[in-house]
Amino acid sequence: METKLNIGCGTDYKEGYVNIDINKNVKADVYVRDEDEINYKEVDEIVANRVLPFLKDETKSIIKWHKMLKKGGKIRALVPHFSSPPYSMEARRHFGYRVRDFYRFNKRIEWINIPKDVKFNVKIKIRLYKGLRLWNYFFEWFFNLNYFTQKIYEESFWRSLLPAGVMEVEMEKI
Repeated sequence: METKLNIGCGTDYKEGYVNIDINKNVKADVYVRDEDEINYKEVDEIVANRVLPFLKDETKSIIKWHKMLKKGGKIRALVPHFSSPPYSMEARRHFGYRVRDFYRFNKRIEWINIPKDVKFNVKIKIRLYKGLRLWNYFFEWFFNLNYFTQKIYEESFWRSLLPAGVMEVEMEKI
């Protein structure tokens, strides 16, 4: 039996998942007071859409989720990109994330505050605002070719010219 968690489900109740939230005014399977109360083992998938900016320490939470995942398990997160307008005044992190915030968990990069056994294969898609801007479909494809083109986007005028709304992050435990 697969164990899938939907952390911070809000109004996005998912069938087949253990839906977890702090807010008792939304439909959830488990209500917690704090993210530290979430303890599972051998989890196949963790979905955390628009949750990371509200956590006390997202790095510690991702390290904890790594311990909860089985090998090959995935974290799927939707986070605001730093080029988008301020996310929420209730969030602990008012401005969004960069690709490097997640690639630091990649197996090829070692960081001081992340244990050496916490390794992920990281895939990120930057999602540009589109609407009637049809050229953004091409630019989104181009900027998501690899880490290098994502860095070009984030470290140049392109981020101001074509702001991104969110990033889709997938982290697979190695």
